[in-house]
Amino acid sequence: MQYDKDISSQYAERFLETIELITLLIGKDVKVKYSPYITSYFSDVGGICYVKTGKNGVHIGWFRGAYFEDRFGKLYGCGKTIRSYEFKLLDEKEKEAITYYVQESIFFLLGYEERKRMRKQIAKR
Repeated sequence: MQYDKDISSQYAERFLETIELITLLIGKDVKVKYSPYITSYFSDVGGICYVKTGKNGVHIGWFRGAYFEDRFGKLYGCGKTIRSYEFKLLDEKEKEAITYYVQESIFFLLGYEERKRMRKQIAKR
């Protein structure tokens, strides 16, 4: 499992601090999925991000990152929805960015769920 690699990597301390922060930000309803390649975090309304360690630090992939306003200019990637973010040191500036991206994820998902609900209501008419 990737989680086992992450907690034994040179960035293990940063990884554990990062997942603790993300868990705190998502809240008591956080769900975690461990896979061979990533550790994913979900709220009740959907996927937030995945976290793993890499050669250059801690890597976070935001599942809806393509839809965010990238206020911090840290996201990269060209996939349909996922945008990534890497860092070596979890200082206050990085914590502020992660907090922002978690909030953006949740806001996007809440809006998405509301749009789905409205489509169902319209379809019933």
